[in-house]
Amino acid sequence: MAKQPPKESPDDYFMKALRALGYRITMPRTMVARAFAANTGKLMSAYGLHEWIINTGGKIDVVSVYRIIVTLIEASLIRPVPCGKEVLYVFVPEGTDAEAPLFINEETRQAKPITGDEGVKDLFREMLRIRNISYPDHRLTLVLSKPDPTA
Repeated sequence: MAKQPPKESPDDYFMKALRALGYRITMPRTMVARAFAANTGKLMSAYGLHEWIINTGGKIDVVSVYRIIVTLIEASLIRPVPCGKEVLYVFVPEGTDAEAPLFINEETRQAKPITGDEGVKDLFREMLRIRNISYPDHRLTLVLSKPDPTA
């Protein structure tokens, strides 16, 4: 069996994707990309990103963070997630469908893409775990239907 090449780091993935789209790799973009890469799966606000960068020794203003967020959304490297009155952002890892539905754990502010049957199973396992329900003892049937457009 052939060996799989190692996946590139999230930092490298960000930089490679931005270069491929014709963006220059600037220090502010690098700092925001590193903040998302270091917090993979975590929902981050623009202010949270700014704070993380400042706390790790970087220098950037909040307006620049917002501008870079717009660029990263356009590049499908992050996606906005409306949460109540604020919009949070999450990194879209390499090989993940940027449009895949997300399971969001509001307590931990983690976001996980739901992909395929295993993703749905993982979603329900996580929901049961959060509620301290032992899932081997329960059977769950999921029924999906299209919404009635006249309702």
